[in-house]
Amino acid sequence: MSFSSRLITVTLVAVVALAPRAHADDAKPHIERATELHKEGKYTEALDELRLAYRLDPQPNLLYAIAQIHVKLGKCPEAITYYEQFLATEPAAGPAAAARQAIDVCKSTPPPPEVTPEPTPPTPPPDPTPPTPTPPPGPTATGVTPLYKDPIGAALVGAGVVAGVVGIVLYRGARSDLDQAESATTYQDSEQLVDDSHRKRTFAAIAGGGALVLVGAGVIHMVVRDRGSDERSVAITPATGGALVTWGGRF
Repeated sequence: MSFSSRLITVTLVAVVALAPRAHADDAKPHIERATELHKEGKYTEALDELRLAYRLDPQPNLLYAIAQIHVKLGKCPEAITYYEQFLATEPAAGPAAAARQAIDVCKSTPPPPEVTPEPTPPTPPPDPTPPTPTPPPGPTATGVTPLYKDPIGAALVGAGVVAGVVGIVLYRGARSDLDQAESATTYQDSEQLVDDSHRKRTFAAIAGGGALVLVGAGVIHMVVRDRGSDERSVAITPATGGALVTWGGRF
């Protein structure tokens, strides 16, 4: 226990011992509680108890104890006020000298630095420029309905692609048959290969024409799908060297 702590404890004990009995009985519980709180380092609570005890029993020694608690709390200006009130009661030489020494120590102690709150950054002014509205999505560049939104058109285009692939395969087979016919070992084999080549070319032409028709029909369906015209239909008729497509009504 430090010297000041022992001095406060001794002062409080002396207050209890020297107080008139009637007032001491009222203030004693608060003084005892203040002593316990001081030992526990709870100086603010101890100060409250001492102030209450002083109101019940205004003894000069309580002023000294209150001043000491203010020193513990780092409040020297308040401590000096209570020390001076204590000296005004004309105490004995020893306590008076201790109070004057405490005042000198307080006056030589620099005040605690003030904590300056950090300035709050100013709120930027609102942007006077209005936001640019987002333009609504426009139609597609080609004006054609996407495939995934037109299953019929997608089916027609897909069938046309398949027919085109079949036509390419048949055409290559016909070329291959002609090449083999030139190197055939017998006339019969050569004629057979030539006939197969002609047949494959015919089918390749039909498949190619059908591919163009189907793809064209699919694109047309996607173009006219959303125009709200009359019912349309597509008819594909095989013809020599290709196919004939007709359409009418609403798809």
